[in-house]
Amino acid sequence: MFVILIRNKHFYNLSVYFNTNINKIAENYLINSNNYYLTNKVNSVKNALNDLSLIYNKLYLNSASVSDLIKFITEKVNKNYCKNCNINYCKNKENLKNNVSSLVNLALNKGKITLLDISSGQSLNCFNINQIINFINDSIEDFNNFNKNINNQNKNLVAISDNFEGFNLILDDFIKQNNINKISDKFKTSDLVSEFNYYNVFVKEIIITEDKFNNFNSAILVVKTSDAGKLIYAEILEKILGFKVSITENKPTKYIGLHIVLYKIKNKFRLFLGISQKSKLDKNGDNYFYEKIDNNSIIALSDGMGSGDLANKSSNYALDLLYSLEKAGLETKYALNIINKLIIPYNQDNFVTIDAVNINLLNGEINFIKFASSISLIKRKNQIDIIKPESLPIGIINNVSPTLITTAVEENEYIIMASDGVVDAFSEDSLIEFISNVRTTNAQMLADQILEEAQYRSKLDDLTCIVIKVNKNV
Repeated sequence: MFVILIRNKHFYNLSVYFNTNINKIAENYLINSNNYYLTNKVNSVKNALNDLSLIYNKLYLNSASVSDLIKFITEKVNKNYCKNCNINYCKNKENLKNNVSSLVNLALNKGKITLLDISSGQSLNCFNINQIINFINDSIEDFNNFNKNINNQNKNLVAISDNFEGFNLILDDFIKQNNINKISDKFKTSDLVSEFNYYNVFVKEIIITEDKFNNFNSAILVVKTSDAGKLIYAEILEKILGFKVSITENKPTKYIGLHIVLYKIKNKFRLFLGISQKSKLDKNGDNYFYEKIDNNSIIALSDGMGSGDLANKSSNYALDLLYSLEKAGLETKYALNIINKLIIPYNQDNFVTIDAVNINLLNGEINFIKFASSISLIKRKNQIDIIKPESLPIGIINNVSPTLITTAVEENEYIIMASDGVVDAFSEDSLIEFISNVRTTNAQMLADQILEEAQYRSKLDDLTCIVIKVNKNV
């Protein structure tokens, strides 16, 4: 009879690897990942609803009387700033109502209030006094700027109706998300483990997941800590699945000696951004954002008509709301239709253009979504393609659809987006000629050179140029 002595720590390590009672690590990871995803999705919807709530407050002010305005501001001040206040003066609701009413009336007469208009006792004791002053002044500014007519109130109702329709789409998609990471029934776990064992590679657990369209989504492996991240695992998975994969998460489990490694389809492309801006006045009327959602990258550029503070606010407002709705899961074209209807009721004298591009990093498919924006360009190896808008700007008429154009890009091609200040400085032909003659392969340098040439030709408007270089993901 042979007796094998194994130190406790080594025995523990072996028991972790081969103990059948230690299982479902990958499955529990999948459950936690789904819960995390859904929690983030709920928070994104919540943030979008909060943004819409702020807009509805503005829309309400569109048709409010002075007495309604005072009541509205008083209720908001009480709810947001004074509800849990310990100051005796604020606990007296009648005092609070009278005080806020007098401040609102004063702001209506003066245009705005300052700290000098607040009684010394309240200004010294109230921790929220600056926020209250800002809220009152912002509400009065909105109230004074809006055109008060029945048509606007009808537009408000249309906007609200469209928003509920948009969020119905989000909730429909949200319900389907319960299956976004389901365990695939195309592969037996025992067969997968055997495949790894054939190559003398240890895997304690493996799960292949699919998305809601039954396409491969991820592979979750539980392996020895010393093996986590080794290239052989990706090579075997690629033979099993038939496409390239890459590690997106690699972390220890609660069991010493075991790591969990998450593999997803490797993006075919990666992007490099170059962004260059110049302002005509103190504030640039152009705004932009870049966001990566799953395997898609979204870049959006908004140009507020004119320049300075008003143009900046308009374009920033449109992009902030677009960002919130995108994060909540609403498709860009639906989000832009909602934004269009929300801008019209209180943005009579100013409108905005939006230029958005959604790039699928798996296959290079590009969707351009344009609301009266300037042309975009794709600099290819032997030619330059022009993407032209056909729709009106946001905020002109109620029912307007964006220009939707789908195409594709390959390695070492460039997408060029620019505000009208840049494009108008050139003629279409001269812009194409200039870009064709620029020899740099650096996205930032190309953006800088286009902007520098536009500024040399004209200084009449704000200037923004975004260059997206498409590289192969190696």
